[in-house]
Amino acid sequence: MLRATPTPAVAAVEEPEVDFESAIGRLEELVAQMENEPLKLDALVQHYEEGSKLLAECEGKLDRARQRIQEIEAESAAQPGGSEPAPTKEKLDGGDEEGDELF
Repeated sequence: MLRATPTPAVAAVEEPEVDFESAIGRLEELVAQMENEPLKLDALVQHYEEGSKLLAECEGKLDRARQRIQEIEAESAAQPGGSEPAPTKEKLDGGDEEGDELF
């Protein structure tokens, strides 16, 4: 009588994390190829899928960076002698009021 040997669970293959700048560069390459090269439908779908994943990864990295900056500003403001938080984009978009310019 033959016994089946248990097969080990296959670990999910994780892609190495790509830094933000590399992900943006690859995303730009994909867009350029889709816009400028005569690609077959399957290739277009693959490019779109890869681009969607890269976009989500970049948005996540930006969200984490924004959150970390807000945490740093909150910690700085909470310390004695802490500085005011930097102006937000919304505050700067408001117009020509004195003190609303970064440079």
